[in-house]
Amino acid sequence: MRITIFLLGLLLITGSLTAQRVYKLGGNIGMMTYQGDIDDGLLGFKSPNPAIGLQGVYQFHPNIGIRGELNIGRVSNNDKNSPSNSNTRDRNLSFRSNILELSVQGVYELFGKAKAFRDASAHYYYFHRSKFTPYLLLGVGLFKMNPQASYQGKWYNLQPLGTEGQYLSTGKNPSPYSLYQITIPMGIGVRYRLNDKFDLYYEFGYRKTFTDYLDDVSSYYPDSALMRREMPREAFALSYRYAPGQRPDYARIKRGNSTSEDSYVYTRFGITYIFDPKTVPLRYKPKRR
Repeated sequence: MRITIFLLGLLLITGSLTAQRVYKLGGNIGMMTYQGDIDDGLLGFKSPNPAIGLQGVYQFHPNIGIRGELNIGRVSNNDKNSPSNSNTRDRNLSFRSNILELSVQGVYELFGKAKAFRDASAHYYYFHRSKFTPYLLLGVGLFKMNPQASYQGKWYNLQPLGTEGQYLSTGKNPSPYSLYQITIPMGIGVRYRLNDKFDLYYEFGYRKTFTDYLDDVSSYYPDSALMRREMPREAFALSYRYAPGQRPDYARIKRGNSTSEDSYVYTRFGITYIFDPKTVPLRYKPKRR
C-alpha cells in the first residue's frame, strides 16, 4: 500500500507540467547475491553470480523519474560457506535459483534541477543533467524463482519434490510455495554524465521478498518414514543432507528459520542513452510578467 501511495505521489507532481518529457534506455551488468537460511554471514558475497538487465526511464521532473526494468540473474549458496562457528555446516544444504525479475521503480536524483531560458512568449526549462548525482530508488516488482540442488551429479527442481513435506498425506506440513513472488526493490546509486547522449551509473539494489523459500529452506524436517514411503528417492536425499553418522533424530527438528523472509541484492554498473537531449524536454506553464 505504501509503495502504491509513493508512486501515485510521483505522478501527482506532474500536474502542473505540460509538453515533452525525457526518455532513456539502458542496460546493466553486475552480480546477484542472496541472504537467507543458507547464509554465509556476508550477504551472500562468498557466492556471487552474474546478472544482466535492461531498463527504460520516463523522467517527468528534473529530480524524479519512473523506470521499468527486466533483470535476469542467479542466486546460490552452500552451508559450507557458513561461518566456522556455525552449526549449519553439518546440515550440508545447498541451492541455486535463477531469477527473472520485472519491476517498476521511482527514482529521485538529489542534484537534478531545471535550467531556464526565455523567448518572447513563455518561460521554458531544460532538464539540467548535473555532471554527477547520487539517487534513491524504491518500487515494486514480480520475480520468478526456481530453487535447485545437485544430487549424484544431476540438478533437481526442489519445489516439486516437497523437501519439507509439502506433499505428504499426513502431519503438520507447510503448503507448496509459488515460484512467482512479489519483491520490493530499493537502493542507492550514483549517476555520471558522460556526454549529451549517455550517462553511466553504479547502483546497489536490495530486494525484499515475501517468501522464505528462495532457497527451498524454511521450517522443519518432515517425517522421514513418510518421505521414504510417499516421495521419490531424490526428495528424501535432498531434504536430509547430513553426512552418515551425523544425522539427528529428525522428528520436528528445525531445517531453517521461518521467522524471516529471504532477500537478494543486485549490485551493478550500467549505461543509459538519452533520446533527443537538446529538445525542450520539460515545460512549465508560462509565467506572466
